[in-house]
Amino acid sequence: MIDEKRILETYRKGTPEERELLMRLMDPGFIEEHITDLIQSYDDAVKMVGSKIPASTLGILPENIQAAYKLEVITAALNNGWRHPQDGKTWVYYPWGYLYTKKEIEKLSEEDKKDCTLVLLGGVACDGAYCGLACVDSDNAFSYSDVTFGSRLAYKSRELCEYSIKQFRELWNEYLFYLPKPDEEKADK
Repeated sequence: MIDEKRILETYRKGTPEERELLMRLMDPGFIEEHITDLIQSYDDAVKMVGSKIPASTLGILPENIQAAYKLEVITAALNNGWRHPQDGKTWVYYPWGYLYTKKEIEKLSEEDKKDCTLVLLGGVACDGAYCGLACVDSDNAFSYSDVTFGSRLAYKSRELCEYSIKQFRELWNEYLFYLPKPDEEKADK
């Protein structure tokens, strides 16, 4: 009998060679089914897909840029090698809606917490031109929604998108709603 938890832990901690060997021995869908168990932090994502920016360099960038980069690495890991084909036919999912900080969520009633879900924007990207999360427009009540400018933060499934926004809520807040801290505002003047 196979101990799934032990396999996942070995996969998470393993070298690329060890992970490749496990993949050859396992059903290819096994990792897909358990990707959210494997990617629970930025460090987990880096272990899976690597990072092109050293931690020492990343640390000197503004926090919103750090968050954007970390979300790109996390998205790549959660998508497990899948990249949006930008063929005008493939549906992709982007987080969209209200984002709350952990402190704000803690103040909500249990009933409100249940209703505190993210609206997902999914759709076809025509040649990759009008897709992504950069500018969201709503017109004529809730019947129309438009998103413009591409993004690397596209998920291949609704479930991965929902997981990302819940698990990495603080990074999403930092990325989308960056407000300079008082000392940063003074330094910019």
